[in-house]
Amino acid sequence: MNRNKNNKNTIWIDICTKSVGLILVLFAAAALILNVFQVEKQVMYKPTDDYKEPPIEIANKLELSEFLNNKNQHLKMFHIKGIKKSPAILFAHGNSWNATHFFKKVSFLAQKGYNIYLFDYRGFGKSEGKPNEKGLYQDLEAAVKNLQDLGISKDNIILWGHSLGGAIVVDIASRFDFKGVILEGTFTSMEDMRKFVTSQPINGKGFLIFRNIAYNLMILTQKYDTKSKIGKITSPLLIVHSEEDETVPCFMAKELRKLNPNAKIFISKNGKHSEVGWQNDKIFKFIKSLSK
Repeated sequence: MNRNKNNKNTIWIDICTKSVGLILVLFAAAALILNVFQVEKQVMYKPTDDYKEPPIEIANKLELSEFLNNKNQHLKMFHIKGIKKSPAILFAHGNSWNATHFFKKVSFLAQKGYNIYLFDYRGFGKSEGKPNEKGLYQDLEAAVKNLQDLGISKDNIILWGHSLGGAIVVDIASRFDFKGVILEGTFTSMEDMRKFVTSQPINGKGFLIFRNIAYNLMILTQKYDTKSKIGKITSPLLIVHSEEDETVPCFMAKELRKLNPNAKIFISKNGKHSEVGWQNDKIFKFIKSLSK
């Protein structure tokens, strides 16, 4: 009797072991498939090539040019002409759309006479190539070099990065000094963003369960580890974020501030992730303070 019971237990354990093994193999296969088909990059980068018309107040100040990155790919640069002696504002946009979608965001500075440069990374707008983390870092560095070729030195360039653009700005600002650095709606790392997104309530949306499983299975090759670099920035630094930001949580801005105690920080009670206006006053005052 005991022998039969032991045999049944052994069989049951064997079945469980094989089942667990099969599940692990299936998960590994799914992760590999997601990685092979570069689902991660398709989820992360959402470029468009539709050019938006600029606001009337900056339309006659706008110039379009192009420059080459390290791969000899042609990247597009928009210059909103200002007073020659003013610092140059180099704006790095986030993971979606293209530079023309951000004319309205920077127009308040254009109206105050600043020279503003917006550019599209590889694969965004009408810039050549396909986006990836290392490439986007190199594209910002190429944009800075382009300004230097125009006679603008780093100590007269203010970098402004929004969302993913902030992570890209942190990379170069951790290695070189600039007149100033502005981070808006920037996250601590892509791994932290994955944890945040997959931890949010499902609220009856069953498809989010499968999305979260896919997100957690993906092998992160695009790390954007902002928190490991921000402490190396020695340039004047401003961090702006909003408590209403549902895309990148506000606590990440506070964590970045702790990692660079010399940074100034402004947390607004109002303002969505891509909303324009709530950040204007603080950004303008910060830029103005750099000229004193």
